[in-house]
Amino acid sequence: MLYLYRYDDAWRARWAPRDFLVVFSDTGDEHPETYAHIERTRAWCAKENIAFETITKDRGYHAPSWRDLITHYREYETVQVHGFSGACTQQLKIAPIYKFLDDWIGQTYGYPSGQKRAIHAFGREHGKIRVLLGMAAKETKRVPYEKRKPEHQTLALTRGRAKKPLTPQERAARNNPSLWGYWIDQCFPLYEEDIDRAGAQAIIKRYGCEVPPPSNCMRCHYQSPIELVWLWRFHPDKFHEWEQLEEAKIQRDAAGRPDREGGLRVIPLAEFHGVYGHKRLRERLNEALAQHGHMTDAELHEYKMSHGHCTMTNWGG
Repeated sequence: MLYLYRYDDAWRARWAPRDFLVVFSDTGDEHPETYAHIERTRAWCAKENIAFETITKDRGYHAPSWRDLITHYREYETVQVHGFSGACTQQLKIAPIYKFLDDWIGQTYGYPSGQKRAIHAFGREHGKIRVLLGMAAKETKRVPYEKRKPEHQTLALTRGRAKKPLTPQERAARNNPSLWGYWIDQCFPLYEEDIDRAGAQAIIKRYGCEVPPPSNCMRCHYQSPIELVWLWRFHPDKFHEWEQLEEAKIQRDAAGRPDREGGLRVIPLAEFHGVYGHKRLRERLNEALAQHGHMTDAELHEYKMSHGHCTMTNWGG
């Protein structure tokens, strides 16, 4: 989308005709290739006079309990579990970005900020703030039901919950101007224009620009078996650290965690929940190696670049 904004006048007129800001929120567990690409993109944006911001944990927009992914895991003796809610996306991407956006709007346009006051004030004077999200054409499950094309508005199950139309009460709540979210208009240009990951890469290459690596955490609990093999082969230290964090969670669960009633909730070792439920990471890796361990380095890299984002989280709720 960044390069379409820069080089395609019609695209820019449709999706971002006014002020434009690029925001990246750092989870602290991005791939080295991602961090390197971000720095090159920042330099390119500066040359093109495009505002680019990276939200790191030192800037104060992350919650104290979620400064970065691995710090959170260590402090709370936990890991994210496959099949459960992706709280990491909410805490490390969505919440920091909107908190930052409120500050940026306040500083840029002269509104008091904090508690989304700047978003409220700007919206009331100028209309909704368009937020462009990069879900691609084949990522329908990550697009909120209300934003899907009619042919995609099915009751497909995602993590056990049906993606379905809003109830009249829910729609009324979202259409309440007193709520800051009312003033945010989430848009999905790649999805709307039927551009999948391969199509996006072709567009970037057409403009002579660098294709970015997939943006997802190195220890994402939704990564595929092939991605596990990739991580093990190229970053074994990261995999070992993940195993240690998983074991710490399992042992902490067995010892008991405080519950809301002031007691202890104990999960016996025989019923542990690791990253992949009742299979430890090592067991899951061994299964992945048996299936995909024959892949060459080049094949693993090709898959990594073509596979895209591995999480099931959507930004629209």
